[in-house]
Amino acid sequence: MTSNVEFYVQAITADAAGRTVYVGFVVTGRAISVGDVFSSMYEVPRSLEDARQQRPRAAPINVRSTSIRVDAIDSMRVRVKELPSGVTGALYLTGDDVGAIAARTFLSASR
Repeated sequence: MTSNVEFYVQAITADAAGRTVYVGFVVTGRAISVGDVFSSMYEVPRSLEDARQQRPRAAPINVRSTSIRVDAIDSMRVRVKELPSGVTGALYLTGDDVGAIAARTFLSASR
């Protein structure tokens, strides 16, 4: 059985050592684990007014296939092996497409 997960990148910043981290949270699906590989990335256009009016989520745009691996996860400044749904965390990612990730990007994986 396949399970899916979506991670929303809220911000991109650097840790104390200067390494890039992708801060966000799981929006749908199971927990994200170290070693997971995101297979697609996309954006979902949504304005503040959309949220206020509780409009349904729009269709994804700028969809692209990718192969981005989760190398490490920090949550509340502690290294963890999994990031459960509803918890904000910082992902350390590797792959050819990490430079294409922007704030407000969704990353999707299946296992």
